[in-house]
Amino acid sequence: ILERFEESLIMMKNELCWDYSEITSLKLNARKSENNQLKENTRLLLKELLKSDYKLYNHFLELFHHKLEVFGKEKMEEELTKLSIANNEISSQCSISLTENKKLRGDLQWWGPGLMGYIVDIEKEECKLMVIEEISYVERVRKIQIKRNNNKM
Repeated sequence: ILERFEESLIMMKNELCWDYSEITSLKLNARKSENNQLKENTRLLLKELLKSDYKLYNHFLELFHHKLEVFGKEKMEEELTKLSIANNEISSQCSISLTENKKLRGDLQWWGPGLMGYIVDIEKEECKLMVIEEISYVERVRKIQIKRNNNKM
């Protein structure tokens, strides 16, 4: 659930027996703060047009709230604190700083107007992987998969 992203990550971490290092994240693909609210009639029109999507979303939102209740509010607050510490540590280790996307180049630059990106210590591979744009990341994964597949033959 996007608006409860960190809580969703924590519940996934616990379901899959992962560590915090496997769910650390940065807010990527973010836009500069703008106050572009949809008009109410546009919102209603979209709700009608996308009613199947709303139905699916609401189903999983209800499921999320149920799992969150079972997980426990206190436990979630503790986990959120730990995740925040892990995210701060990776930001510090990678010398990550937020900047306007137009100031970035190569696979650190995201596509689209008004986006924010990150300046990062690109000498550390794990740091660069946290901030490269999607297409470059997917291409990288595909190359690794092709190499693995070719080695099996």
